[in-house]
Amino acid sequence: MKARGRLRDTFRQLTIEEIEQGGLGPGLGKERITNMIATRPDWCISRQRIWGVPIAVFLCELCQQPILDPALNKKIVTLFESQGAEAWHTTEVADLLPAGAACAHCGGTAFRKETDILDVWFDSGTSWFAVANPTRI
Repeated sequence: MKARGRLRDTFRQLTIEEIEQGGLGPGLGKERITNMIATRPDWCISRQRIWGVPIAVFLCELCQQPILDPALNKKIVTLFESQGAEAWHTTEVADLLPAGAACAHCGGTAFRKETDILDVWFDSGTSWFAVANPTRI
């Protein structure tokens, strides 16, 4: 999206302009997304925020492969149980990884936390299923 530089332009106005220029189709889909953005700013903004349940995985900075370690997963579960899911965003990588952690794929020693979250619809559906059917999990 290009910056317009006019003070009166809002993010919503710029987005609608881009939809008009972007060749989004079919017509009904274009009209629907334009109406959502024009009349429901809460819907648009909420999907832009970092919120929800994080995908708690570490990725190697060199090869982007995840660390697959049941002991590390258990440590993260314990952290979430004691401090909530927000702890993923407030706890440093070095405080979660064991000393000397290395990538099993390339040997790299620098890792980053995944920043994606579970899709909110998946999250709400699986949460409901777990509560409604606790013996099936």
